[in-house]
Amino acid sequence: MKTPLKENIQFKNSRIVKDLIPAQSKVHSFLLYDGNIELKLAASNRQVIAHTNNYVVHEFWSVLWKTLGGLGLGSETCRHY
Repeated sequence: MKTPLKENIQFKNSRIVKDLIPAQSKVHSFLLYDGNIELKLAASNRQVIAHTNNYVVHEFWSVLWKTLGGLGLGSETCRHY
């Protein structure tokens, strides 16, 4: 799934990040920008666990997760805290 947020910055490092992080790995991410890298990692068989201290960011992803049924990635693929 493509991130629902507008991409102001085009990250071109997702392929390199996927090469560095083996499949079946757990990835803890604190610095969510638009979720693009995290979604690509989750779609390529890595469990993404997102952390934030920003209530609005948490609510956005929480509502999206609940309304879209886990973004089609499965409940064990993405989590947010």
